[in-house]
Amino acid sequence: MTFVKLVFSTVLLLASLADLTRAALADDQCLSVVVQVCTNCFTLLVRRRVLQAVFSSVLCLSSFSTHIFQLAKHDRLLSQNLEVAEDDRVGRKKLVATEAATVDAWVETLTSEKNNKGTIFSCGYSSAWVGEVFTGLEAQFPEYQNYFPDLPAAVEAASDGYAYVDATGDKLLPLFEANSDVGDKRVIYRFKHTGMIDHVWLVEQLPNDAGFRVYQSYNGAYSLHAWLSTNVDGMYGPDDEGYDLVDFERVRASFNGVVGMMCNNTVTSLEDAEMISTTTCPDMAVIGPIDIVKEWALYVQNYDEAEMTANFKKSWDLYGKGMTISPDDFKAGYLADLGQLSASIKTASADPSVEWSEEMHALWLELFASPSPMNWPGIPFASFPASTGLQGYQLEVSIVQAEGGTDATGTCCKNAQILADAIPSEAVVIECGTEPLGGEEGANGSAGNATSSGSAGGTTTSGAGRVHYSGWLSYGLVVTAVFGMTASFA
Repeated sequence: MTFVKLVFSTVLLLASLADLTRAALADDQCLSVVVQVCTNCFTLLVRRRVLQAVFSSVLCLSSFSTHIFQLAKHDRLLSQNLEVAEDDRVGRKKLVATEAATVDAWVETLTSEKNNKGTIFSCGYSSAWVGEVFTGLEAQFPEYQNYFPDLPAAVEAASDGYAYVDATGDKLLPLFEANSDVGDKRVIYRFKHTGMIDHVWLVEQLPNDAGFRVYQSYNGAYSLHAWLSTNVDGMYGPDDEGYDLVDFERVRASFNGVVGMMCNNTVTSLEDAEMISTTTCPDMAVIGPIDIVKEWALYVQNYDEAEMTANFKKSWDLYGKGMTISPDDFKAGYLADLGQLSASIKTASADPSVEWSEEMHALWLELFASPSPMNWPGIPFASFPASTGLQGYQLEVSIVQAEGGTDATGTCCKNAQILADAIPSEAVVIECGTEPLGGEEGANGSAGNATSSGSAGGTTTSGAGRVHYSGWLSYGLVVTAVFGMTASFA
């Protein structure tokens, strides 16, 4: 009976490949998907997930990720204006929401402006514009009309329209289970760590239980363009020169400020980190044991391309590149890790003696691809954030159901073009075709597609002692997970 099933599955696969090949002849961008299916036939058959692989070929007809990838090349412009505060799309969304009486007035004002004036990529801002592609401006109006930095602030103000709910620890999984059977709808989860630690990102739940994608950037580390690309060669360089992978330039600047306040004239910057001691930097004892503070300072000072890309790839290989995460693997891997990490941070935020542990550090890197700039293993979690006035912690999420379908030339394309039209410095035209996610790679823009590396069917990537089976072909999961050194609210 097993042999009969195998033969039957093979026939189904070959028939589907014939159909897909005919489609590929009319669309060269799908041709690589056919090749990848053929390459992985045996693996897929052994794993008895042939039908999933066959149906996943419809990625060639799914344009949501295509539009996001095209815009991701402009992630810096679409994000935060560090030079003129609030003079960017998120800043305008918040301000105009306080002035506009109706959603129509809000949309009319925002769409009449060239407000994509970002100068840096930043997690909350990437999450905001990706969410806009999926849901449109109209759906975001209630969020910005009832804007608060976090849930405690909304509760204190007695707001009943705040868009986010508590997803910390064991509250996380039930929120996904409640949205596990929504048919052809897409579910958009916009996450944010609030309080003493900050990162913001977006997760897309694909229609018909097809899997998940993660979308994220990270303030002072990597852009959404880098996160979604299948090849990041040539993307590393100085932040102020517009590269997509950058080092700790702004973290170093902040750390130098701390050194200036807490050390004497012997240690004046991180360049003198080797001389940090209880004698030269007596006030640093409030952060943690001086030898560990010195270790942390040296790490920040010496953070370079090799260290940065190694940290980036720990998460990128698992959840980036536009790959799809199957529902089972997403629940057992990604959600389990996120629930564990958020529970640990919650405990640490309430107890000044609890350290940022090696395990927390590793989970943060695995999920978010860059170190938390205000935390270091062996240093009490709350000590440095508390010294800047931050307090408390919650993992929060906003959940919106959006239209499913392929929508190759419809709503999502129009939403993407609206965003592109708000870029003041150049004309950007969104191609509303059927190009798979990841249609461009690396800084030189060489052709590629998301079926390579982690998004090919049956590809395994390991992390934290666990094997993840990521992606069927290239339905594509994209982590917009997105962190900022200082609060990047969106």
